[in-house]
Amino acid sequence: MVIIATIIVAITLIIANANPIAFVRNNFHVDRSQAQVLGVSEANGDMPAATAASAVTIVPESKPVSAENPPAPAIKSVYKKTPDISARAAIVMDVKSQKVLWEKNINEQSSIASITKLITALVALKHEPDFAREYVMREDDRREGGRINLFWGDKITVKDLFNASLVGSDNTATIALVHALGFSETEFVAKMNEQAAELGLKDTVFVDPIGLSSNNKSTASEVAKIAASAFLKDQIRRTVTQRRYVLTTKQGKTRIIESTDDLLVEKTAYEVLGGKTGYLNSAGFCFTGKFSQDGREIISVVLGSNSVDTRFSDTDALVAWAYENYVWPK
Repeated sequence: MVIIATIIVAITLIIANANPIAFVRNNFHVDRSQAQVLGVSEANGDMPAATAASAVTIVPESKPVSAENPPAPAIKSVYKKTPDISARAAIVMDVKSQKVLWEKNINEQSSIASITKLITALVALKHEPDFAREYVMREDDRREGGRINLFWGDKITVKDLFNASLVGSDNTATIALVHALGFSETEFVAKMNEQAAELGLKDTVFVDPIGLSSNNKSTASEVAKIAASAFLKDQIRRTVTQRRYVLTTKQGKTRIIESTDDLLVEKTAYEVLGGKTGYLNSAGFCFTGKFSQDGREIISVVLGSNSVDTRFSDTDALVAWAYENYVWPK
């Protein structure tokens, strides 16, 4: 039947004075200069061998972006130059996609001072502390550096220790928290380094729970990961967003602990979802925070700023710049 049909078509074309070969060429020819193969245009009929090989494959279905791979913000076609900052190292990172929006020396290892206490808090929470349990301050809890809010013999709760550690960056309260959980400092530091390994950190190491040692080291990139993990915890987030924490010892003495995070009292176009300060001579002035504007969350880290004020002005400049110059997918 196919042969008969072919003969009939050929005879018809001959009668119509049409060339069968020309008919096929004129009606079925594809202009190679405009051909689209798997979305790739052939230019002048030339196609790379790799593309030609792939041209015979089936086009995969487009898949929606998964929760594991969310869409990342994109910088605007016209954007402002980033501000000059005093920090030796810094990063701004989108929380959902973990895309780096801005960076400066992000893999340079340096001391991180009291930012250390975010890992201390993570390890403490992992051991499910009883925040209502009472603890009596010991002589060996005392540590110098920063403001001391608790003293030998004070009877307070584990919750008080946790809050004093993060809100006021109290070194004595932090060591007391370690002791209240039943650990020696050596044992607790081992837990901190295990926590860092669980977070996939390669350039982060701890030798004390409070950050007084210059040998507590990390990078801006890895501090951002620490902050992202810590600020996901409700207990940490609620604690570090307090402008002050008021505690009363069981002996009836009231202590007012002011936050070291000055951004909590600043009027900004974004919301502060958490922050932690740090300072040592070897580290300079450090700060990491989590911020939100219209539901778009970012993490910022500055390490080695010049002063108390500039660690916050550096942070504010970078956060404001990121929100002004990036577009987030809807």
